Amino acid sequence: MNVNVDSKFKPQFSRRTVLGVSLLVVLLLTSLAIGILIIKYRDAYFENAIPVKNEEQLRKAVNNTPSRRAVIIALGKDISLSSKLIIPKNKDITLTSNKAVGYYKLIGADGESTIWVDGNGVLKLDGIIVTHEKDKEGSGITVDPDGKLIMHSGEISGNTVMGIGMPSFVGGYSREGGGVYNKGIFEMYGGKISNNLASVGSGGGVYNGGTFKLSGGEISNNKATTAVFTESDTRGHGGGVYNSGKGTFTMSGGKITKNTAVSDGGGVNNWGTFTMLGGEITNNTAEYGGVYNGGTFNKQGGTISNNRKSDVYNWKK
Repeated sequence: MNVNVDSKFKPQFSRRTVLGVSLLVVLLLTSLAIGILIIKYRDAYFENAIPVKNEEQLRKAVNNTPSRRAVIIALGKDISLSSKLIIPKNKDITLTSNKAVGYYKLIGADGESTIWVDGNGVLKLDGIIVTHEKDKEGSGITVDPDGKLIMHSGEISGNTVMGIGMPSFVGGYSREGGGVYNKGIFEMYGGKISNNLASVGSGGGVYNGGTFKLSGGEISNNKATTAVFTESDTRGHGGGVYNSGKGTFTMSGGKITKNTAVSDGGGVNNWGTFTMLGGEITNNTAEYGGVYNGGTFNKQGGTISNNRKSDVYNWKK
């Protein structure tokens, strides 16, 4: 006995539908495989890390590691420092967090940089927050000549350097580099430098007197301010980045955004050599320019837009 089934009850699948479902399955399997690889990589990463949960353990881990050997140190909780953490010469240290979500904090001592990288020392940031407590003073990281800082992820935030708003002949002085004060090599591939302050100084986010390469990440919401009775040519410049006459700054990616300078260069104040290959400099505020240029500025790519009061201001010698 033959039973005829009405064609309207037969499943109808077009070639497009089958292809779409197959593609979805492949994408799901690929995502699952990538997720497994990431988990395995993370587990292997922390298996090789030295765990620390207090200042004594952290300093011991840094100082006792072999010279010229890359070592990973993983914070297991927030750590407050009694004095700056020094990365000595010939050490290659990576600081990270052994935390499932977010980052642990390394909190600096009042009046000092949280971390100081000596000449020929190497520090890599890959998932911690370098900061100070509210109302405490000190830059996030200082890099000596021939020292090297590499930032992959995490934050340098909530740091403040404070000058004295008086004429220099009666003791006034400026302070530079709220987030990073660099005279060596600084390479930034990810993470954030945000909410730092140079009060009566320059370079709210970064002060560069060495070599700075920005490839990714974000420099945002930093400030460089001034005060009454200060010398205006040395204060309140470069909310995001201040590139000094000795500095070389190359930007190929990343964002410099929403920074503020009382005087010049809300995003970037340049007196050295600044080459822009890519990235964005947007929504910064200053009296003169999102980018204020008094040195050599080579713009070959990237976007400079929506800055107050102007996008680029060239100082005429």
